[in-house]
Amino acid sequence: MNDGSAEREVVAADDERNRAMIEADYETLDRLLGEGLVYTHGNATSDGKARYMENLRSGKVRYLWTQRDKVCVRVYGETAVMHGDVVLRSRRDGVERTLSNAFMTVWVKGPGGWQMVAWASTPKPGA
Repeated sequence: MNDGSAEREVVAADDERNRAMIEADYETLDRLLGEGLVYTHGNATSDGKARYMENLRSGKVRYLWTQRDKVCVRVYGETAVMHGDVVLRSRRDGVERTLSNAFMTVWVKGPGGWQMVAWASTPKPGA
C-alpha cells in the first residue's frame, strides 16, 4: 500500500529543483535532471539537458521566482507524473516576464534518487 512517501519525495525533489534554478545552483540541477531530459517550453520548443543547462549557465535564461499550485503527483513504481499550475518570473535575453502555465513533469527514481526526465508547460488561457 502506498503511504504517500514517494509523492512527498517527488514534491521535495521538485522544491529542490526550483530552489536550485532560482539560486543558480547548477550542481544540484545537474543531479536532479536526468541525462535524457526533454524540456518542452510553453512556446513548443524543446531542449535536452545539455542545452537547457547551457542556457542557464550562460545567463541567457535566469529564473527569478516560481510558485506551484494545484499540484498532483501519481507514482507508478519507479516513475512519477506531477502536474499542476506554475507562475514563474524569468529573464530571457535580458527581458523579464511573468508566465502563468499549466505544467506536467515526469520523474524517475534511480540509484541517486528522483530525477526529472520530462517537463512540458503551456500558457493558461488569459494569462
